[in-house]
Amino acid sequence: RTDLTAELTFVDEAPQLWQFPEPEDVTEGFMRNKIMNGDMRLDQRGNGAAFTISGEETEITLDRWRARSSDVGAGSAFTIQQLTDSPPPGFSHYLRATTVDDIAVLAASDTNQIGQPIPYDSIVDLDWGRATGRKATLSFSVRSPLTGTFSGVMLNPFTDLSYVFTYTIPTANQWVRRTISIPAPPTSPPFGPNGDVGLHLIFSLGAGSTFTTTSVNQWIQGNFRAQNGQVSVVSTMGATWDISGVQLEAGNATTFEYLPIAMQQEMAYRFTQVFRQSADANIIGSGVAVSTTQALISVPLPVPLHRVPINFISFISVSDFEVVRTGPTEITATDVALLSPDQSLASNLELLVTVAAGLTAGESVLLQVDANALVIDAELYDG
Repeated sequence: RTDLTAELTFVDEAPQLWQFPEPEDVTEGFMRNKIMNGDMRLDQRGNGAAFTISGEETEITLDRWRARSSDVGAGSAFTIQQLTDSPPPGFSHYLRATTVDDIAVLAASDTNQIGQPIPYDSIVDLDWGRATGRKATLSFSVRSPLTGTFSGVMLNPFTDLSYVFTYTIPTANQWVRRTISIPAPPTSPPFGPNGDVGLHLIFSLGAGSTFTTTSVNQWIQGNFRAQNGQVSVVSTMGATWDISGVQLEAGNATTFEYLPIAMQQEMAYRFTQVFRQSADANIIGSGVAVSTTQALISVPLPVPLHRVPINFISFISVSDFEVVRTGPTEITATDVALLSPDQSLASNLELLVTVAAGLTAGESVLLQVDANALVIDAELYDG
């Protein structure tokens, strides 16, 4: 939504020419939020189920939101889940982190966090890393039964320049809106890109001394994730930390930018696409048998991926997939894999599907998913 609230200015009396207001006079521009799925409405992978984040693990949870625990001794440090029962005013969904294995004493190298890697092309207008860099503003709604000072970080893509920011939660179990002003960083070290990543936004749930600092709310060199002495969510068993309405934009803070769900989905599908069985149809691709045991399958993608080759495909059980022959006859798959080398395009996933027997070389076949899901991962793991 573009809201041009400034009046049009007429130039010269004759003829009547007019000009649009200057950009700084436009209070709310369209597509200004550099965070995808900031209102937490998209959860392709989990579909509402909780993600368990264990020691030494990084996992994509809700769309574009990446959780990490580097505590080697923890069995399951925390969970991440999309919830809808008590969202902040103006929102329908939120992300919740819940401590399920408290870490009483954080080791120096521990870091527990939830964040989002932001594509470089989304922050180009900030001009960060140049003398003409512009300030940005981060805003979000947050809630926890714990109170006090919490923190997070803006981290350059090479993880050697940090802006650790702080925020407070003054009252237990009440939503509060927080706004953080972030000045343009120094011109050195560089801001990237590193691969496709331009910036990391991270909210800390608990970090050890290697990743904490007392130099907060300023740019400093080094890889830091939190303020020294912050409230550590993962140190309290059963503690929760909720967030929604995350927005990062150039200039001053504006109201949260609500995008149609179809537009949000199209943007998110560039990074992750999930195929599930549905009541309407569970055919996801078609192709040809190349032998009695293998078929080449092409899976058309509703939105082109932002990069190929992709990172990987994943699924719970290969037996969830079936090759469908004329008849129809369904044969359970024994293996589903990307071609080697990967021949997928941004708009088509190319798979090699293996069955025990029963195919005829040259026949046309379909691929269907009967349960669970196929996850296509083209996420940003750079930096």
